[in-house]
Amino acid sequence: MTQAEQMLAAARRLAGLGLAVHWLRGPKSGGKAPLAKEWQRAPYSAPAQVDEGWRSGCNLGVHTGLVAGAPRSVVVVDLDSPAALAWAQEHLPATPWRTLTRKGEHWYYLHPGKPAHIARELGQTLQGLADLVRDGRQMMINRRV
Repeated sequence: MTQAEQMLAAARRLAGLGLAVHWLRGPKSGGKAPLAKEWQRAPYSAPAQVDEGWRSGCNLGVHTGLVAGAPRSVVVVDLDSPAALAWAQEHLPATPWRTLTRKGEHWYYLHPGKPAHIARELGQTLQGLADLVRDGRQMMINRRV
């Protein structure tokens, strides 16, 4: 399977899990910037629809927070240091979805449905060690999906 086929398959798989995915610029043209304008307002796309905006070399993003029509919404804790990872292992609940990054790990959690709750309960608890990626933001999915 080519890298393009792997990326398209990953997008369909994640959309099939109920997550809102969108396409990002490729590594040679900005890497993390969404291709679509106003992507934050875009509703969930079913697996059969995710190919529509794809271009060769695109990166894949997951829209975090509450998304219109998405069966599942997520928040992500971005852990970019050994200290952040150690803190998270001690203070955060276990999650089955953890991905490796260049600097550390991303921990994905189902969105509890109340944005203010997340900011107050978890956002302040992170103590500056990690970034909470919540409503209206995105996470780039590793190219080696």
